[in-house]
Amino acid sequence: MPAGGKNIQSFWTPGEIELGAGVLDVQAFVDATTEVPASVEVVGVETRVTPFQLTLEPGTYTLKGTYQGQTQIKVATIYPDQTTYVKFLFTSDGTQPKPPLLPNVREKLYPIIPGVFDRVDQLRQQR
Repeated sequence: MPAGGKNIQSFWTPGEIELGAGVLDVQAFVDATTEVPASVEVVGVETRVTPFQLTLEPGTYTLKGTYQGQTQIKVATIYPDQTTYVKFLFTSDGTQPKPPLLPNVREKLYPIIPGVFDRVDQLRQQR
């Protein structure tokens, strides 16, 4: 029994707790550095131009981003009372953006295979 001699009881039943809506925060970039106005459709909801924030009910949504002929599809899950961030990464030349190497891949592979990145570095310099 708690201090003071009072017996406290609490009951919870499903449906009594109301969860709030979440926020979707969307941005678009070209070459990973320059923020641009891209058209993004939150499928079944509405279309907006980045950057924007949109309050949505919790759930999973499909986003279709378009910028200068490039289109990307992403999926975002909205959680109650939280902000979900989505970034679209487009390129200035219209190619698919390349994911960066993990920061320590070079350091881990170089001792095992000397010169493994020499050709990659040469090709990058030729661009």
